Amino acid sequence: MVQVVPIEKTAEQFDFALEVKRLALGPYVIEQWGWDEDSNATDGCVEIEDFYILPSYQRRGIGTEVLTGILSEAKACKATVRLRCLKWNPARGLYARNGFVATSEDETHLYMEKPP
Repeated sequence: MVQVVPIEKTAEQFDFALEVKRLALGPYVIEQWGWDEDSNATDGCVEIEDFYILPSYQRRGIGTEVLTGILSEAKACKATVRLRCLKWNPARGLYARNGFVATSEDETHLYMEKPP
C-alpha cells in the first residue's frame, strides 16, 4: 500500500516537486511548446493543477491512490473537481477510469471534470 503525505512548503520541497513534474511530464510538454513553469487559476471548485509521478513509480497504483483521496475530500465538500490534461498524456485514462469526463478541449488539452 502507498501512503501519501503532504510535503512541507519549503524551497527545497518545491524544487523537488518541480523536478518530478519535469521528469514525469517534461518530454510531452517540451515536444509541443518547450518548458515553461508558469500557470494557475481557480473558480471555487477543486482544481488539480499539478499531479505528477516519477516515471519509475508510474503504473503502481500511486496515481489512483492520490486521485481517490482528492476525490473523496471533494465529494465530502460537494465540490466538482476539474483538471486539464494534455491530449497525448497517458494519464487521461486514469482520469476517465475515475469518473472524469471531458467538458471541452482545445488544440492540445482536454478539460475534464468530475461532479460531486
